[in-house]
Amino acid sequence: MIDLIKENVPYLEIKEKQKSSIDPTTIDQFMIPRAKSMELEGLEDLINLISTVMVNNFSLYHYKQNDRHIYFVYVVIHDFYNFRGIPLLIYTFSDYEPDLFLKYQPNRNPIIKMTSKFEDANAVYIKIIKVKKLPQCLNFSY
Repeated sequence: MIDLIKENVPYLEIKEKQKSSIDPTTIDQFMIPRAKSMELEGLEDLINLISTVMVNNFSLYHYKQNDRHIYFVYVVIHDFYNFRGIPLLIYTFSDYEPDLFLKYQPNRNPIIKMTSKFEDANAVYIKIIKVKKLPQCLNFSY
């Protein structure tokens, strides 16, 4: 495979040559670059970032590692890198136990709270997706 890349064989041609030699049980570890990471100061920073960049209806992922709560988003910055985009893992550590939603009230003294229901029309509710096992490309152990 590396020889094909060194020879500048077009990407589609490489994909065709790979098809016959790929074991479907190992596809997760095959040619998937590890995401670059960016750690933020706190959960409020992550909320502010994704609420300004992403459209309505965004979610946060939660992963528990060694009794630490990690909240993150995974994005690909397209047309930037060798493989048609650079994968970026934006995360922060937090003491908040996850629930169904993160309730965020952006005012003079911002309020962040985990909840299982919608309680206030003036708040933003962000869906929390709990991840049991991370793919290798999203590994937090750097």
